[in-house]
Amino acid sequence: MNIKELQIAYREHRPVSLIYMKQSGEISQRVVQVREITEDLIHTYCYKRRQPRTFLHEQILAVSLQVPRSHLSSSSRRYG
Repeated sequence: MNIKELQIAYREHRPVSLIYMKQSGEISQRVVQVREITEDLIHTYCYKRRQPRTFLHEQILAVSLQVPRSHLSSSSRRYG
């Protein structure tokens, strides 16, 4: 897991895609907004569930910064 990407997402208020392992061992993916990062936990807002979610650092397998929606809408106006 890349903690730097989570820190960037938190600082810049950017959504991230998380791939994580549930306690059951199942692999899942969520797009979230990082709300707080502690030593062991990442507190987020999950766009799919539309509610707060908390992840253990050790559960997170991969992190990918997402393009902010504001960038998508402005680029589509320029090129559309």
